[in-house]
Amino acid sequence: MPFALWCAVRWLMIALFLAACGGEEIGSLAPDAGSGPLDAQASDLGSADLGTPDSGDTDLGPSIFDPWWEMGAPPPPAPVVGRWGAVTIYVPEEERVIIHGGSQYPDPTSGELWSYDRGTQTWTELFSVDPPEPRYCHCGVYLPDSREFLLINGRNDRGPLPAAAWTLSLDTLAWTPVNGDLPPGVIGCHAIYDPIRKRVIVFGGANRTGMSNQTHIYDPSSRTFSRVLTQNSPPMRRDGMFIYDPASDKFWLHGGQVPGGHLEDTWTFDGADWREELIPGPLPPSRRWAAHALDARGRWVMFGGTNEAENFQDLWVMNLSEPGWEALNLANPPDGRAGAAYIWFPEDDFLWIFGGLDVPFLRSLTDGWNLTLSR
Repeated sequence: MPFALWCAVRWLMIALFLAACGGEEIGSLAPDAGSGPLDAQASDLGSADLGTPDSGDTDLGPSIFDPWWEMGAPPPPAPVVGRWGAVTIYVPEEERVIIHGGSQYPDPTSGELWSYDRGTQTWTELFSVDPPEPRYCHCGVYLPDSREFLLINGRNDRGPLPAAAWTLSLDTLAWTPVNGDLPPGVIGCHAIYDPIRKRVIVFGGANRTGMSNQTHIYDPSSRTFSRVLTQNSPPMRRDGMFIYDPASDKFWLHGGQVPGGHLEDTWTFDGADWREELIPGPLPPSRRWAAHALDARGRWVMFGGTNEAENFQDLWVMNLSEPGWEALNLANPPDGRAGAAYIWFPEDDFLWIFGGLDVPFLRSLTDGWNLTLSR
């Protein structure tokens, strides 16, 4: 194929991907009070911001890590193959993963519910009662006290869906709608369970009219959402990396996509307000949709992601007690990917990833991997 024709085909595929992943969302939703100039309106997503690592001046010395990858989950049954942008939760008392929805582009969006049993390494399809419309690019968490799966927002092949949320009982497999002041960011929202106050923090996301920097709280006891009017707020975004750190009792947010590019900033939320954290040294190139988790030693682990022009295949680690990112070089890592299913298994202290999207070629991945860090 002539080089000029190859380039034209490649950029056409990227344009199709942006449309499939919500590239039509523009502008910004109403920011929180005091959110600053970074929440200004934007006309479109524009060209991808490839980003560059900060040079930094800090000599971090030799790495204390000796990470390795190994093949993990076996390929699932045919119906779950070719899936990305699904929502994944872990049920620790049963040592099983539950995956909902996902895109099977160019096939129709999935509404299926699958369970992966760690002990037997087998997949089982779950047939639920009154399920929501098929979707992907949604967010969700596990509610351990009620044994429920909270599912929030999402989109389908035609674009963003109306703001909505449900809980799934893992005992009856019945879905129940949730009411209240629902988060407006229906694509790429960020949700984390707060184990101390037994609630869910939800931030950001995008829809047809723009991106959001709003913060919401879901109260499982009243089954309602409410908005938190913070004094400060991160810039609007979607598909950032969001974790809870029990040592500091804070929620950490890094990166994500904004209209016109991608971010490499880091923010913490203490339950009442946001604060930007200025991380010294080199930073991961700006991206969205990476597989990430906090390990048992309080280290934030991040693999892959995308800036729309390419996938990332790199691995970064940051100890939250002494913030500073470190890039780890591994031989023979998994293929670069974005939008993978991922869980940190606390029993064995390793990151499990499954599937995802090869962005430039619109190829869905179906392999599974385990990442272990060691001293």
